[in-house]
Amino acid sequence: MELTVVENINNGVKINEIFQKWNNIKSAKQHTEWETLVANTNFGTYYNKKIIDIFDNFRIGNCNSRLRLDFINECRRAIN
Repeated sequence: MELTVVENINNGVKINEIFQKWNNIKSAKQHTEWETLVANTNFGTYYNKKIIDIFDNFRIGNCNSRLRLDFINECRRAIN
């Protein structure tokens, strides 16, 4: 069973894809590519929202709370 950070509905599918990439990072190069992906991915009607802006709108997936919190913190660092 694949770990998900939010429910796999609508934008949750894209968030879970980003989560899977983060969860499978093995090198500094992959981490840099992931940071670029997060920083350049926008959501919303006008594509003016980042992953952090919409994250709380979704039900929690099946990963544990510590992993979810680590993912959120990494996303914040990637955006800033």
